[in-house]
Amino acid sequence: MNLFSVLTSQKSFALPIIGSVRLNRLGLHVARMKLANLMLGVRRFQISGLVRPAEYAQFKRDGILALENFLPEDDFAKLVAEVKATMQAADAQTPIEGYGEQGFGKKT
Repeated sequence: MNLFSVLTSQKSFALPIIGSVRLNRLGLHVARMKLANLMLGVRRFQISGLVRPAEYAQFKRDGILALENFLPEDDFAKLVAEVKATMQAADAQTPIEGYGEQGFGKKT
C-alpha cells in the first residue's frame, strides 16, 4: 500500500494508511471527506446543463442517473447478449467455489 492510495476510492480503515490513527488525528479522514464532497459537486456541475431538471434532481438525490430506453431495442439486445457472453466466459474461466450450505441453514 503506497501513499497514493489515499487518493483512491478505498474506504477500509483496515488499510495501513487510511486506518492510521496518527494520520486521521492530523485530519486525513476529514480531508478525504471534503475531497469526496468536492468531487461530487464537480460531477453535479458537469451534468447540470446536459439533462432535464427531473433527471438532474434524480442524479442529485441518488448520485446516479438511470436513463430508461436510452438505446434502441436492437442495440440493447446486442449489449445484453454481449454482457451475458462475457459473464459466462468469466464464470467458465474462474468459477466461484462453493461456500457450503446456502442460506441461513435449516429452520428449527
